[in-house]
Amino acid sequence: MNRAQIITKFAERNNLSNAASGRFVVAFFEEILNALQKGEHVEFRGFGSFHPKSYKPYTGRNPKTGESVQVPVRRRVRYRMSEQLFAQLNEHIMLLSKTEPQSDGGFFDFEEPEDSTEDELQ
Repeated sequence: MNRAQIITKFAERNNLSNAASGRFVVAFFEEILNALQKGEHVEFRGFGSFHPKSYKPYTGRNPKTGESVQVPVRRRVRYRMSEQLFAQLNEHIMLLSKTEPQSDGGFFDFEEPEDSTEDELQ
C-alpha cells in the first residue's frame, strides 16, 4: 500500500475529499518525523513504536580504491511491533497449527521430546 492508496482509503472511510484526506495524512507523517528528529519515541498502542537510533562514526574503506573513508554519524529509525499486532498477523498460523495434521497423521503439539536414557544411546 502506498501513500495515495492510504489517502484514498482514509477519504472513503471518513467521507472526506481526497484533498482533505491528503492534508491529514501528510500532516500525520510530518508530526511523526518531527518527533523522531527531536529524538523522541513515537508509540501507537496496539501497533508498535518507532524510535531514533544514532550510529557512531567510523573509518571505512572504499571497496573500489581501497582508500580509507570517514563515515559520519548516521541516524536510523527502529520499529518494534506491538504484541497485539504480532498476534493479529500470526492469528491464522496459530489456528492452522492447532488443526492441520502433520505428515504422520497427528496434529501439531508443542510437547518436548522424552528424555533418552544412556542405554538407548549405546
